[in-house]
Amino acid sequence: MHHNLRPISDISIYIHVPFCPKKCRYCDFFSLAKQTSTTKRQIIGETLHQLVYFLIELGNPRVATVYIGGGTPNELELPLARYFFEAVYQMLRSYAKSDDIKEWTVELNPELITAEYLSLMAEYGVTRLSVGAQTFSERQYDIIGRVGGTKQNRVALDCIRREWKRDLNIDIITALPDQRLSEAKLDIDSATHYQPDHISLYTLTIEDNTPLRDDARLGKIQPLDQQLAESIWLRQMEKLETMGYERYEVSNFAQQGKQCLHNLAYWKMSPYLGCGPASVSTLPSTTGPHRLTTNRSFETFLTGRTSFWGILDEAISARSFLIEHVMMGIRLSKGIDIRRLKRIFGIDLLKIVPRVFDEWFRKELLCVETDRVWLSQNGLNLLDRFLQEFIEELGETIPERLVWPVLSR
Repeated sequence: MHHNLRPISDISIYIHVPFCPKKCRYCDFFSLAKQTSTTKRQIIGETLHQLVYFLIELGNPRVATVYIGGGTPNELELPLARYFFEAVYQMLRSYAKSDDIKEWTVELNPELITAEYLSLMAEYGVTRLSVGAQTFSERQYDIIGRVGGTKQNRVALDCIRREWKRDLNIDIITALPDQRLSEAKLDIDSATHYQPDHISLYTLTIEDNTPLRDDARLGKIQPLDQQLAESIWLRQMEKLETMGYERYEVSNFAQQGKQCLHNLAYWKMSPYLGCGPASVSTLPSTTGPHRLTTNRSFETFLTGRTSFWGILDEAISARSFLIEHVMMGIRLSKGIDIRRLKRIFGIDLLKIVPRVFDEWFRKELLCVETDRVWLSQNGLNLLDRFLQEFIEELGETIPERLVWPVLSR
C-alpha cells in the first residue's frame, strides 16, 4: 500500500454499493446478488471505515461531488440505507469540508423506488437521482435480463415526478439485440415524457464473461448490425437535441446547466476517491499520480486496514497519464483544454501528434482554437479510431514533466 498520498484541496468521491437483486445478463460491473443483511451491514461498515481513512490521509479535502453507485444502492433495506446515509453525511462533515458539495448523485433501480426512499435521499442532501430504466420495451427487458419490467419503470418515474423536486437522470441502453426502430423510438419518447434533466444513452457492448455473450455464442440472440445500430443511435440523438438536450459527452445529454458534475470530474482527470469493494481511485502522491484499486473479494475487503482492503497500488507513468487525459477529455463536446495539458505535462498537444490533428482537421472531424481542441459531432462518432491513431503517432514520446493536479483557469 502506498503511504505517501499528498494532501489535496478538492476531491470527488465515489462509493460503491456492490449489491443487486439479480445480475443483469449484460452487466460486467462488480456486484453480487442475494446477499444477506449481515453481509450488507459488514460491507457498508467497512466501506465507511475506508472513507474516513482516506479523507484523513488526503488532509480533509473539500468535497466537490459525491456519487453512490453500484450494484444497486437502493437494494439496501430502508433502515440500513438510513444508517448508511447518516454515516456518510456525518463523516463528510467531520473529516472533510462538505458545506459546498456541488452535486450528490445516487443510482436507483426502478423496481425498488418508493416515496419513503426518495424522502430519505432528500433528507440527507442528495441532489440528483440516476435511474437505470435502460429500456421501455418489454421484449428487450426480457432479453437483457433486468429485474422488474417496463411497468415498474413507469410506476417508479411517476413516483419520482410526484415526490422528487431535484435533478433526475435516466439511463437508456441502445443497440440492444435485434432492436427495432419502433423500440428505439419508444425508449426515447418514454424517457423524455418524464422530463429528466439528463439522459445517458449508452450503446450496448456485449462483454466477455457475461450471460449475454453466452446467448450470442449459442445463437439465442442476434447482436444488432453495426450500420443499423449507428442509424438508430443517430435518430435517438437527433430526437434528444430537438427536445433541448445538448450532447456534452459521447453518450450523455443534458438540459442547459444540468451536466453531471461528478462524471465531468472523471473526464477532466480531477482527483477522485473510490470506496467499497472493486472501487478505483486516482490520487496524487509525493511521487506522482497513483491508481488504487480495491480488492473485489468480500473476505479480503473485510480485513480492512490490516491488508489495506487488498488495494492494488499502481504508479501511473507520465506517458500513460497523458494518454488517459486525451482519452477522457476528447470524449467531451468542449474537448481538451490545451493550456491545462501544457501546465501538467509541459508539452504542446498539437505538436506531438501533428499528422493526426492535421488530417482530422482537414476532414472536418476535429476543431481547434487557441486554448482547446475537440472532435466535431461526426468526429465523436469515430472516437475509437481517433484514439487509436493518436496513440500510434504518439509512439514512445514521454512528456517533459508531470505536475498534477493543477487548477483549471
